[in-house]
Amino acid sequence: MIILHATIQIKPGRRKEAIPFFLQMEEATRKEVGCIEYKFVSTLENPDVFMAVELWENQAALESHFNSAHMATFREQRSDLVTGDSSLLRYNATPIE
Repeated sequence: MIILHATIQIKPGRRKEAIPFFLQMEEATRKEVGCIEYKFVSTLENPDVFMAVELWENQAALESHFNSAHMATFREQRSDLVTGDSSLLRYNATPIE
């Protein structure tokens, strides 16, 4: 399993626009083969910081996601909402039964 944790800083005052944007991405991504979990959450200390939490079955599923049409649209449209202060962490994990 692959876990991605992204921190995304949106531009001040754009939270109201960001929420439906992120919800649309969640909905499209959750339909992908190999997606175990995909959601955006916001932090308590700063409402303009969102985190994406992603769980993927394998590398092939993740690569398919990165090459999807909705991911391309997300990349194009996010520049209007997001600042450059974002980060991405990747973990390879084995579930504990």
